[in-house]
Amino acid sequence: MGSWLRRLRGALGNAVTWAVAWGGVGAALGAYFGIVALPMGVSLWQAIVGTAASLAAAGFVAGGSFAVVLGVMERNHTLADLRVPRLALWGAMAGMLVPTVQLLVSGFPGGMTTAMIVMGVTGLMGAGCSAGSLALARRADRAELGDGSLKELEP
Repeated sequence: MGSWLRRLRGALGNAVTWAVAWGGVGAALGAYFGIVALPMGVSLWQAIVGTAASLAAAGFVAGGSFAVVLGVMERNHTLADLRVPRLALWGAMAGMLVPTVQLLVSGFPGGMTTAMIVMGVTGLMGAGCSAGSLALARRADRAELGDGSLKELEP
């Protein structure tokens, strides 16, 4: 398989993994807010599914963005060289990407305070997912990863 195909497969795998994790958090948040502050005309099921779907979509974009940034910025490092705080920073920035773009393009429905809260939450989720991605990669079978180098993905 070509180098760019492996990169694409890795980025898509990371994006899907983050989407699943963020969708689970979204379902839990939707259930909580659906029970505590259910808006008129919205069922609990709609709150859960709607929140899960929107956070899963944001997680997909954030996970794919993180994979691209990791591939570009950390391409000369092995898995052993990568440090959790640095990857958490990349993940937090990727996590804040979707709400930041939404704020810049069309504003945020709840105003600036809500936007800052959402950016903080998605930033924390991105940092957590990036640290989890590194932990999973380090646990992966060394035979599958070769020497653990990100350099082998270079063309």
